[in-house]
Amino acid sequence: MNKRAKLNLYRVCILLAGLSALAAFIFPGEPASLGFLLVGLTAVVAGYSWDPGWSPAKCLILALILSAAAAWTGLGARRYYGAVFLAAAASLVRLDAVRRKNSAYYSGIRDESRRRLRSTSGRLERVRRNYGILEGELKRMSRLYDLSREMEKVTDPTVLARKALESLSLRTGIRSLAFFEKKPEGYTLTGRLGRTTGKKWLSMLDSGKGCVFFFIKVGDDELGRIGVRGEMSVTERKNAELLVNQITLGYEKSLLYERVRQLSRVDGLTGLYLRRYFFERLSEEIRMAKRDKQKVGFIMADIDNFKEYNDTYGHLAGDKLLKKISSIIKRCVYTTDIAGRYGGEEFCVFMPKADREGTLRKAEKIIRAADEETPVSISAGVAFFPDNADSGESLVELADNALYGAKKEGKNRVRLYTGEDT
Repeated sequence: MNKRAKLNLYRVCILLAGLSALAAFIFPGEPASLGFLLVGLTAVVAGYSWDPGWSPAKCLILALILSAAAAWTGLGARRYYGAVFLAAAASLVRLDAVRRKNSAYYSGIRDESRRRLRSTSGRLERVRRNYGILEGELKRMSRLYDLSREMEKVTDPTVLARKALESLSLRTGIRSLAFFEKKPEGYTLTGRLGRTTGKKWLSMLDSGKGCVFFFIKVGDDELGRIGVRGEMSVTERKNAELLVNQITLGYEKSLLYERVRQLSRVDGLTGLYLRRYFFERLSEEIRMAKRDKQKVGFIMADIDNFKEYNDTYGHLAGDKLLKKISSIIKRCVYTTDIAGRYGGEEFCVFMPKADREGTLRKAEKIIRAADEETPVSISAGVAFFPDNADSGESLVELADNALYGAKKEGKNRVRLYTGEDT
C-alpha cells in the first residue's frame, strides 16, 4: 500500500470513529449506538495499527475486545462511556507510539539499506571498470604474445619491421613509430605507424629532435633504428628496450635468411639473377602478360670473342670484364626490368609491358656502352611475346636465334627476330 492510500485510510477511520462516538452519546442505551461504537473502534484501531506491521487478525481482536468492553459498560449508565473512550484513546496512543517507533526503526533500516546499496553499486561499478581494464590488458598482452610468436617465424625484414612496430606500440601504448633500415647508402624508412609522414620521419632522423631512437645492433654493427615520436617515461623506455632486444634477434635472423635467399637467386660474381630464378620470374611475367594482354620484350646478349680475351688476359681479367658488363646492363635498363646471367658470357633481360622501340633502344644502349667502356664488344638478339613467341621457352629460343644472326652479320650489333633466324 502506498502513502497516499494509507493517508486516505486514516482519514476514513478517524471520520468513522468520530461519527460512532457522536451516535453513542446521542442515542444512549440503544443497540444502534453500540453498533456505531463497535464500527468506530474497529476502524480506528485497524487504521492506526496497520502501519507498524501488525497483522489484521491482531487489529480485529483488539477492536473486538474494546468494543465488547464498551458495549458491556454502555448497558449500565452513560457515565461509563467516557471510561470506554478513555481506554480506547489510551490504546490508540500506545498503538501510535508503537507505529512511530516501528516506522523510525524501519526507516533507519531502509536508509541504511539504501546507503549500503549505493556503496555496493559503487564498488560494483569499480569492479566492472577494473574488469574492463584487465580484459583490455589481457587482449593487448595476448596480441603481443601472438606477435612475438609471429616474429619468430617471419623471414622477410619488411614484414618483421611492421610487426615489430605493432608490438612496440602494444607494449608502450605509443601510436607514432617508425622503423629505419641501415644500408650502405644510408637509412631507409622500412615501415611506420601513426599519422606522421615519411618525410617528417626522415627530417627527425637527420636532426635527432622530436623523437627517441632505439638502435638495433649486433655487436658493434648497427642494423637499423626504431624511432618513437614524443617523450617517454622511464618505464616506457625500459619496456621498449626489452622489446627492442627481442626485435634485434628476429631482425638479424631475417636479414641472414634474406641474404641466404638472395645468394640462391643472385650470381655472386655479376650480381645478376641466376638462370633458374630468372626463368621463374619470366614464366610468371608471361602468365600475367597473357592475362593482361601485354607485351614482354626479351634481350639475349653475348660477349664477342670472350674466349680469346680470357685466354689472352687470364681468368681474373675475364671475371672483371664480366662484372663490368653486368654493371653496364643494370645501368642501361629500368629497375622494373629483370636482368640475369644465362651462363658463361651470355646475359639476358626481359622487360614487362615492353614496346618495340623502347626494347631496341635499351639493347643499343648496352652495345654502345660496352664498346665505349670495355675492350670487347657485345652482340644481342631481341624477340617479343606474343608477337614472335607464345611461351617463355620459345621466347628465349627465338631471341637466341636472333643473337646468332647478329654474330653472323659481323657482331657488335642488335638484331630483331624476323622469322628468318633459325
